[in-house]
Amino acid sequence: MGDSPPGPQTIGRPEFYKKVYTILVIFIVTGLLQLVIVKACDYDFYSGFPVSSTVWVLIALWCLLTLLCVPVTHAFPITYVLGIIAAEALTLSVLSQDFLLLTMAWTYSILAVAVILSICLYVIGIFMPLKFLPGSPTMLGLGIAAIIVLASLLITRIATGNEAMMFYFNIVSLLYFMLIVVFTITVVHDRRLQPLPQEKRMVPVIVLAALFFYMIRMIAVLVLYAVRDLSIKSAINPGKLQKSFFQKRYIPEI
Repeated sequence: MGDSPPGPQTIGRPEFYKKVYTILVIFIVTGLLQLVIVKACDYDFYSGFPVSSTVWVLIALWCLLTLLCVPVTHAFPITYVLGIIAAEALTLSVLSQDFLLLTMAWTYSILAVAVILSICLYVIGIFMPLKFLPGSPTMLGLGIAAIIVLASLLITRIATGNEAMMFYFNIVSLLYFMLIVVFTITVVHDRRLQPLPQEKRMVPVIVLAALFFYMIRMIAVLVLYAVRDLSIKSAINPGKLQKSFFQKRYIPEI
């Protein structure tokens, strides 16, 4: 199922991995601090900056596609500039959702779940034998399948008005992006058939940082769906309780 490694599956190169994970931690901690501070200050980011969450996601997507497809962007400092923009855009996309509707405890629980989930995915990508992990052909096939499923769910939502389709849209997205995280970790640790050239080594780190904040966004959306459908009013900040939130199904932006 997975690609054959280039040689013995050793972690090796501790100085390189120290640099990689130091940069990744800096990206993640910087974004998390923004989310924590905004939540602690109870600041309504969307009211101050009324930019659609989808716009921030598209900005991040453009940066990531540029990194992956344009070789000249692999040089310093272009890689880091695009990475900062992508991670920051996805951080702002979280703030543009109804993130502040949730109480402090629920919000911080979502962040904790995202951190724990990411660590588990990293450990799986580093230590699990490749034969149990999806390889490049499998990821390509799953990617095509995911696009078809997501497009079908979106079309069904538009055609029928069935709002539940967006719940499944986010579940499928989250599952596929979790696989991408595991696959990317195996690339970072040179466990694939063809290790990345030296000039491309930092690109997966940028991708991991961006995916971390996108997973927060998807987890938050799923939690808001659950809170809405189960009428868990104790999870909603009383100062921001909107009657419409419990009168109609929560519909996030794509």
